[in-house]
Amino acid sequence: MVDETGTGYDAQKQPGQPNMFSRHRRKGPERWQHYQQHSARHISLMTRLGLLLTGFYSLFGWFFFGFGMLFVWVFGGNGYLHEIAFFSGELQTIQARITHVRQTRLEINDNRVYEYHYSFNSAGRQQRGSSDGYGGRYREGDQVTIEYAPGDPGHSRIAGMDLGLGGWPFFFALLFPLVGAGFIYAGLRKGVKGIRLLGEGSLTEGRFLSREATSTRINNRTVYSYLFEFEASDGRVYQARGRSHLPERFTGESEPVHGHGGEGEEEIIEPLLYNPENPADAVLLDDQPGSPRISGDGLVHLTGARPIGLLLPAAVVICNLLWMLHVLEIL
Repeated sequence: MVDETGTGYDAQKQPGQPNMFSRHRRKGPERWQHYQQHSARHISLMTRLGLLLTGFYSLFGWFFFGFGMLFVWVFGGNGYLHEIAFFSGELQTIQARITHVRQTRLEINDNRVYEYHYSFNSAGRQQRGSSDGYGGRYREGDQVTIEYAPGDPGHSRIAGMDLGLGGWPFFFALLFPLVGAGFIYAGLRKGVKGIRLLGEGSLTEGRFLSREATSTRINNRTVYSYLFEFEASDGRVYQARGRSHLPERFTGESEPVHGHGGEGEEEIIEPLLYNPENPADAVLLDDQPGSPRISGDGLVHLTGARPIGLLLPAAVVICNLLWMLHVLEIL
C-alpha cells in the first residue's frame, strides 16, 4: 500500500501501472537522455537564471507584475516616489511668484492639467520650479506658498497642489503587481529547490503511480497532479509530485513490465533528484523549468528552455528601474 503521508515505506515489487498517456508518446519525449551521476556538478549562471525565472508561473507572474506596475506609476506611484525622495521630513515654506502658466495635453476626470512655473529667492539666489495642477487656480504674477526640504531649494512644489492621484485608486492598482509578485515568489522557491537538489541531490528514477485533476486550468486545459514513487538509498520507497497542464510533460520513458498474468504492460518512469538525508525532499526533473538534465561530465543544462524566456523578467526589471531613476531625476 502507498503511504499517503509521503514518509516512505518498505519497497515491494509493484505491478505495472495503466498507461494514462497517448500511445504515440509511450516511448517518451526526445529530450530523455541517459546520463550518469557525477560527483562534481556544474550549474552555469544562465541555467540558474532559467530555473529561477522561466517557468510558466514565473513568466506569468513577471507579465502580471510588469503590466500592473504601469497602473501603479499612473495612479500616483510617481508622486509617492517623488515625495519620499525630496519632501520627507520637515519642510521649509517661502513665498514665490507665478511666472508662467502652461496648458498641458493631459486631462484627468475631464479636467485639464496646467503647469504652473514660479520663481523665488533662497539664500540670496534666484530659484525656479514648477507644479502641476488644474486650471483656474493661479495666474501669472500671483503670489503662492511653496515648500522644500531644508538645504534643497532645487526641488520645490506649490504647497497643497496635487492632481488627486493616489489614495484608493493607487492601492487598488497595487494589487495587480502584488499578485504577480506572489507568482514570482512561488517560481523562485521552486527554482531554488531545483538548483539545490541539482547540485547536491541523488539521482534516481520515479515510477508513475497516478494522476489527479486539479481545479486549475491553463489555456482551457486542466492542470493535473502527477504522483511518482522511487526507492531511496535507505531501501525505502518515497513519493514525488509534479503538476502540469501538458499531457506530454511526464511521459518519461516507457518500459515493458510483466504483471501477475504475464502480459506486458507499460511502466512510465521519470528522472528525479532527492535529498539523501531527507528523501521526502525530492523533485521531478521535468517539473522544473526547462526540464534540466545532468550530462556525464556533471554539467547541468536545460533541454526545454531557451534564453529568450529571460527577456521578459529582464525587460520588467530594467524598464521599472529606469523609470524610477527618471522620477528621482538621476537620469
